[in-house]
Amino acid sequence: ILPGKFNSKYNVIQDLSKLNLSLRDYQQETVRKCIEYGRGVIILATGGGKTLIIATLIDTLHHHKSFKKALVLVPNLGLVEQTFNDFKEYGVNFSTSKWTGSHELNLNADVIIANLGILQSKKTDLSFLESIDLLIVDEVHVTRKGNQINKIIEDIKTNHKYGFTGTLPENPLDQWNIIGKVGPIIIEKSSYELRQREVITNATALVLEI
Repeated sequence: ILPGKFNSKYNVIQDLSKLNLSLRDYQQETVRKCIEYGRGVIILATGGGKTLIIATLIDTLHHHKSFKKALVLVPNLGLVEQTFNDFKEYGVNFSTSKWTGSHELNLNADVIIANLGILQSKKTDLSFLESIDLLIVDEVHVTRKGNQINKIIEDIKTNHKYGFTGTLPENPLDQWNIIGKVGPIIIEKSSYELRQREVITNATALVLEI
């Protein structure tokens, strides 16, 4: 098994989990690319259904027992709640817990959803990260060389890391840092492409003279 490849007896690339919301063709392509590569960066414009893609990816891997413990990192407390509720609405088959300053760490859950702040707290015991064998970082562009979250991602030793973002940082060094820590860019769907597919609403720019 190559680094990053999932060790599974099943052809999980073709057999994706079916949740309460159906995937569009590009969303299916994204999940299949994620499983094929086993790690990497996914650039998806706002409105592209990122959370549904993440839920389907995790559910498919969970069905085929391709991981034991997953960690989903989101930027803030509001997204912890939103992601948790979205997973529930989608009807995922894995168990999920929230880990924030208000919610204790529950290692019995298959998937832990945490905000970046809780991992950066000096009081937080991060020894459990050794058990994480699937990592998903939402808004991975916040990972910059030298910052604390960058080191935390580096310390999680699993090969199976995914970073989702609408756009990478402009600085090439920050881009290379993310690719080095998470993996190569495996798929990119721009806002223009999604507008052409009529997935998201067309944008119109108007100049107002005041």
